[in-house]
Order: sequence, then structure tokens, then C-alpha cells
Amino acid sequence: MLSGKDSQFLTYLSTATDAGRIPWQPTAADDQFTASLRGKYNVVVGTSREGAWLRMSNEQDQVMLFITNMDDPTDRVERILNAARRIALNVDTAIDEIIQEE
Repeated sequence: MLSGKDSQFLTYLSTATDAGRIPWQPTAADDQFTASLRGKYNVVVGTSREGAWLRMSNEQDQVMLFITNMDDPTDRVERILNAARRIALNVDTAIDEIIQEE
């Protein structure tokens, strides 16, 4: 179950990602994306057989928070993952390039 603070964090990540304020990047792993926050925290979102997940770690690479999509009934983890993918892989730019009339 999510704490109130965890829920606030997911809302922040969702809102900031949608506003383009979080610089998501692809990782070496398939379908995982990472962002550095405040220069000392790292957030990774990804997917597994069980669904989307989000992990926050500190400078020592210790896992501080791990949330699965099943932990959040509002599907924010899944929405953050999808938005992070679009940003990290430049999906909108690729679509624009494909549909651009010559």
C-alpha cells in the first residue's frame, strides 16, 4: 500500500514528466528509463511480467522506494512509464519525421 508521501511523489513525477521537466533517458536494459533528480537521486521506471514498476535509489545506489503498478490503483506508474518512453526515445520527433510531407 502506498503512503501519502509515495502518492505525492507519483503525482509529482507524473505532472513534471508531462510538463517536460524530467529528462528521462533510456537505460541499457530493454524498456527501462532513468532520470536523475536533484543530482543525488535516481528514478528508474520499467516493466516486467507483473506490469510497470518504479524504483528510486540514492547516491550509494541503495533502493529507497519500489512501487509497482499494482500498488497504485490510479495507474500512475504505468502512465509515468509511457511518458518516460516517449521522452527518452523521442517518439514525437520520430512521428513528425515520418508523417512530414516532402
